[in-house]
Amino acid sequence: MRVTPDGADDDGALAEGDDVGSDVEGALGGTASDDLTAGPGGGTLDGGPGDDVLRGAGGTDSFLGGDGDDRILSADGTAESVACGAGADTVGADALDSVAPDCESVSADGAAGQTGGLTADGTPTSETAVAAAPAKGTVLVTRAGGRPHELQPGESIPAGAVIDARNGSVTLTSAPDSAGNPQRATFHGGQFRVRRVRDPLPVTELTLAGGDFSACPRPTAATKTTTASAAARPQPHVRSVWGSGHGRFRTRGRFAAATVRGTIWLTEDRCDSTLVRVRRGVVSVRDRVRGRSVTVRAGQRYLARAR
Repeated sequence: MRVTPDGADDDGALAEGDDVGSDVEGALGGTASDDLTAGPGGGTLDGGPGDDVLRGAGGTDSFLGGDGDDRILSADGTAESVACGAGADTVGADALDSVAPDCESVSADGAAGQTGGLTADGTPTSETAVAAAPAKGTVLVTRAGGRPHELQPGESIPAGAVIDARNGSVTLTSAPDSAGNPQRATFHGGQFRVRRVRDPLPVTELTLAGGDFSACPRPTAATKTTTASAAARPQPHVRSVWGSGHGRFRTRGRFAAATVRGTIWLTEDRCDSTLVRVRRGVVSVRDRVRGRSVTVRAGQRYLARAR
C-alpha cells in the first residue's frame, strides 16, 4: 500500500487511484510491504508487519517500523523519534533525531534514503555514498542481513549490499569529481556488490556477485595450457555485467578489474578467467593474477586467466 498525502490520486494499492489529502498527518500500514509518507503537519507512521518504507515530510513525525526489514527516512531538519522493531532495518536520520537501539543500520546524514545526503537531482553529497535508481525493468537490492526488495528511486546503497540487475538496469550516481563533473553510470545484466573506495582518488567499485562456479569443470594440466588454441577455446560463462557511463567506476571479477572514466564495457567471469570487452572508450584492466595493467580500447578485449 502507498500513502502520499499530496492530493494526487496515486495512493492505495497499485493502480487503485486513491487520493489522500494533505491534511492527513499519519498512516498505519497493513501486513504487506507499505510505502508511507507523513503529512506536511507531521504525525505518526506505523509500518506494521512487512518490509516497509516510511518517509518524513518536514513536520515533526514519529516512526514505528514494526516487524520486517524496514527503511525509515527521517532526516528533514526536525527532531523526531524513530523505532524500528524486529528485522534488518535501515535508518536515514539527522543529528536531531532520537533513534532507538533496535535499528540495525543508521546513517546520521540521511544517506539511507532520499532525504538528506542527496542534492535535488539525486547526487550524493557525501564522498562515500552511492545513490541508485532503477532505469528500466525490475532491480532488486539485498542489504547485509536483509531480504531482497525492489530498488526505489534515489535509494542510497550501503557498502556490502547486492544489486540484482538481471531483469532491469540501474543507474548509480556518486559525488561529483574535483572538477565538479557528474559521475553517473548505468549497469545491467548481472548481480554485483557496490562500494566507494580510494585508489588514490574516490572510485565506485562493483564486484560481480552470484553465479554458480560449482558447475565448472575441475582444472587439469591440459586445461591450464597457455597456448593460443587453449585461450581461444570457449569457456562456460558464470556471471557478468554491462556498464555505460561517465565518471570513476571499476568493475571487479575474480581475476581482473576494469577501471573506466567514460565508456561502454562488459566484465564477465568465466570458470577459469575474467573477460573484459570494450564497446566504446578506453578501459584500464588490472590482471590480478599476473599483476599487470593493460589498456583496452573500443573493439578490443582482454582475457585474464587463472594460473
